[in-house]
Amino acid sequence: MIDLPAGTGSATCTNRNPWGDYAGGASIMPSAGITDGAHGRIYMTYAALTEEPNADTSSYSMLHRHIYMMTLDWPYTPTTWTYPYDVIPNQAQGGFGEEQEGAFACMGRKVDNTYAYVLYQRDAFPGHALAADNTCDKERNLGSSSDIILARMDVTTVGIQTNNSSDLFVSQNYPNPSINTTYINLGLKKSAKVSIEVHDLIGKVVYKESKGTLASGNHTLSLNTANWETGVYTYTVTAGGERMTRQMIVQ
Repeated sequence: MIDLPAGTGSATCTNRNPWGDYAGGASIMPSAGITDGAHGRIYMTYAALTEEPNADTSSYSMLHRHIYMMTLDWPYTPTTWTYPYDVIPNQAQGGFGEEQEGAFACMGRKVDNTYAYVLYQRDAFPGHALAADNTCDKERNLGSSSDIILARMDVTTVGIQTNNSSDLFVSQNYPNPSINTTYINLGLKKSAKVSIEVHDLIGKVVYKESKGTLASGNHTLSLNTANWETGVYTYTVTAGGERMTRQMIVQ
């Protein structure tokens, strides 16, 4: 369920929708790319409504839209899409996504084994801020820059590497640093019992969970870090007889 703020008006621009002025539903404007090969990985981007704390609605009483990216590996089954990755970086990641909107994403047709590229428009106003002639759009555009962004996305973050020789792949967590919740993409070449364990810098276990037996394919694990102390941690995912460890930051 999406928590919609109340739309507002102004002297010259009334009845603003709480979801902006784009036609269509909550998720719109899909675009896709694919890696080489008969069974290439599909990368999809789209624009979707973003709730707080990922986007600040207080200035306009309207939801922003962000650009998200997901991946799908062969065999193409709708239930195996990875968790959506927010392309617009937030303040913890060195950007200002909480007060920015993205739309009109266009992916590069070909994706290699290192990067996926997506071109999109970004501005500071929820709803379209294109320079139209009517008074309402002029008011919304006033003093707000509109940028065309070419984003280069690391495939180890948004998806599962195809050239990985191991039966197990574990992505970098995202967002990183984590503020409340972070996600980890997991790839299995065969069914296996999966568990995850997180340690702080002195080796103390702060989180441990068995995920049971997971089928081959892509999975997304989530970690609630809201009550963890600020600092650097390591997380280890074990699947069958294989283990992979990465480092994460909690703010």
